[in-house]
Amino acid sequence: MEPFEIFNGFSQIIFVVIVWIVGIKIASKYVKLEEKNLLFVGIVWIGLSEPWFATVVAFMLAFLFGIPTTVEAFLLIGFAFTPVTMVLWGYVITDFIYKEKQKIILLIVGIYGLLFEILFLFLLFTQPSLLAEMISPWRIVYKPLIQLWIISLLVLFAITSSLFCRESLRSDNPKIKLRGKFLLLAFITYILGGILETFYTPFIYMIIIKRVVTISASIEFYFGFILPERVEKLFLKKD
Repeated sequence: MEPFEIFNGFSQIIFVVIVWIVGIKIASKYVKLEEKNLLFVGIVWIGLSEPWFATVVAFMLAFLFGIPTTVEAFLLIGFAFTPVTMVLWGYVITDFIYKEKQKIILLIVGIYGLLFEILFLFLLFTQPSLLAEMISPWRIVYKPLIQLWIISLLVLFAITSSLFCRESLRSDNPKIKLRGKFLLLAFITYILGGILETFYTPFIYMIIIKRVVTISASIEFYFGFILPERVEKLFLKKD
């Protein structure tokens, strides 16, 4: 492997590890606070890193053992559970806002996710070349169907998160408003990071920018749902 590819691979490992740590820490608050939405939020945040996790698995296999990853294995690891993540996120959002429309919203989201899953699995085991193509032992190029799915996830995430943050920012409670600001920043940063990841670049400085953006999103997301006391005092004191 070239030094650039090694740097890129290990930077993605760092990002995925941070995402998992944040997701597990949020989910673990369910035990203490008995708030099921925190469990789902933690799972969702880990689930959103699924495509990056596939890249990490492929990189480690290539780097440690010289084993190339097949396009089928990469796609299965990277996208098989994304519809579940989407439905869980829909549940969390509608549990906070639009509670009265929760069933119909989840039904629509569930049907959309199921249709993708059926088409995805069918093509995965029949014509995977229509979904993606491996351009190295661990790097992949997505075809239009996967690209559209990723875009639809980002759009759904952007719309629902903006509605959620709007409610938080309207609160008279300074702590809730601060959380809303962190979440809004996290969602914007995550979407920006997702867009940047769709563009391949052979420059190390661009990889650093991508990782700083995506790692920042995880930290901001954690502050938004589990606001540490020190962070709360720091920002509210400034306000």
